[in-house]
Amino acid sequence: MKVFPLILIAAITAVSGMAQVPKSQAFVYQGFGSNYGEAFGHTGGGGEAAVWKGITAGGDIGAIYPFRAPAEVFGVLNVNGGYHFLAGRKDTK
Repeated sequence: MKVFPLILIAAITAVSGMAQVPKSQAFVYQGFGSNYGEAFGHTGGGGEAAVWKGITAGGDIGAIYPFRAPAEVFGVLNVNGGYHFLAGRKDTK
């Protein structure tokens, strides 16, 4: 039952975070996985910025690479948009 406190903490911090709408945010990530016995890593970063009345533009760039041959890098680029429904409310500013 050690998982329940972690879920509860995550839920509380998510709810408190909904009270604020950021103008921009940046992130980095690192992941690991395997496919048919071959291990690989995924590293990258990106960001998102408010454009107009809740509409956002963002993107990230990363690399996927096998651990057996790190020189065989595959690049990933993602450009996206979004909408924050609570961005127009006065109590979130």
